[in-house]
Amino acid sequence: DGLLTRLPNLPVVLMQAGCADPITPRWDLVRRIADKHKSLIMGCGYVGEVWDDETEYPYPNYLRRIEALTKAVGADRMMWGTDWPWFEDKFKYKQGVDSIRKHAHFMSADQKADFLGRTAARFMGVMCDDVYDCRARQGYRPSGYCAVDQPTVRRRALPFHSRQCG
Repeated sequence: DGLLTRLPNLPVVLMQAGCADPITPRWDLVRRIADKHKSLIMGCGYVGEVWDDETEYPYPNYLRRIEALTKAVGADRMMWGTDWPWFEDKFKYKQGVDSIRKHAHFMSADQKADFLGRTAARFMGVMCDDVYDCRARQGYRPSGYCAVDQPTVRRRALPFHSRQCG
């Protein structure tokens, strides 16, 4: 809280959403800090350090936690992640993305685009077009699994200066 108070415009990612389960009272402290500091972004690779879905796709308990975070801070302050390789025995990359794309009915298409890629691009100070173009120049071919491959994401400019890629 002190660092964010002294540097209010510094974007900071709180990994694992603060290591507090957002569907329990333990998350109240994290939420109060997030409410106070709008530059705080929730990393969602292993939300609350809880995984109680085992291999049950589409991971209903995970989705409940993501829904709670979406309501609390907004998808524009959340970054999707996998916490790979620690979760490889629970789900594959495509299943993790599809759990959001196909089953996060509590999110609009725009919120899904924020969560799956735009928030990360904003945090890194690039535009999604730049990410896509850089990857294409490096031989990347869209797989259909990456948020920046989605046309709605590529067309949206972000309010940050783009960086040149090498």
